Amino acid sequence: MKKFFRFFLIAIIFILYFLIVTPGTTMEEFFVPQWANNFYKYERENNSFDNLTDVYSFRLGSFYGYISRDGRLKYISTISERENVAISDSAFIHYSATDENLILRDSNSDVITNLDIKGYPLINKNRIFIFPTHREGVFEWDDTGTPLWEKDFGSIITAIDINPGYFLAGMLNGSVELVDRSGSTIFSLFENIDKNEIIYGCSISSDGKFIALTGGISPRMLYIYQKSENEYVLKKSFLLETDFRRRILMKFSPDNSYLFTEGVNNLIYIDINREKMGFCRMEGRLENIVFNKKYGYTIAVSKKENSCQLKIMKSPESCFSDIFFPGNDLMIRMTEDLLFIGIDNRILCISIQEA
Repeated sequence: MKKFFRFFLIAIIFILYFLIVTPGTTMEEFFVPQWANNFYKYERENNSFDNLTDVYSFRLGSFYGYISRDGRLKYISTISERENVAISDSAFIHYSATDENLILRDSNSDVITNLDIKGYPLINKNRIFIFPTHREGVFEWDDTGTPLWEKDFGSIITAIDINPGYFLAGMLNGSVELVDRSGSTIFSLFENIDKNEIIYGCSISSDGKFIALTGGISPRMLYIYQKSENEYVLKKSFLLETDFRRRILMKFSPDNSYLFTEGVNNLIYIDINREKMGFCRMEGRLENIVFNKKYGYTIAVSKKENSCQLKIMKSPESCFSDIFFPGNDLMIRMTEDLLFIGIDNRILCISIQEA
């Protein structure tokens, strides 16, 4: 009952913010709550719809599965404390560290293929990566169970970023490698970065034009490299007043005009063209940033102890909504016209509509 009241309260907050035109949006755009779903109900009733095709993957605490635009669950399952899941909108791998091979399944949980390898999987859209248990390399496989290429970096991977054309990895020894779809290294940093400078975060822009890295302890630095002909050259470096000794989230905006990352109780943004750094107040650890290309929204979510913060903006300089709510497990994803917010064992769906 307490959890239901908490989620009901959050839904009411969104209605108050968005059912009326939100300050900062145009008069043609509305954020409208659509539905809220309780996973415990579906797990008890085993109520799923195998014939659904237009579904979105989710991972929320111990729950994972596939859900439709109207809130129906195609598939739902859970993981234990010693298990994990790699999931995309079309396939998933439910695994543990002791598994000798990995089973790729579709959104109905039907077996697609068996990957004869031990390691930690990651599925990025239609790309499947396996990291060996020593975490010093990576394999890419296809969905027929065939290895495409492998890479040994010679140091533990501490940060990665992936897009359809590239795989970017930062390492414990401060080195960086950018690999193309064929597994060939097209950019690397070995001598240009201090060997004591652990790479804590990295990102590559959607067009492959920019690379961002953050590393070091004292000082912590952020580097932006720009592609020039067939190589990447340092465009700008920034001194950061952070000392996080963990992986740091970094993301370029869809138009590659901004880079977002985590600061101390703030969201850091870099204006790529102007080479300027700015800050938005944000509490706790940055968990995710999602973008909406159609309407131009950027939404960042952070977590501190048992509370979460949602920051909604059209641009970093004009944040028009900060929403705080209680919660432990957290998930956020955005499509062209839908925003999914997962809190503990429930998902709230909000549509962006034109009047």
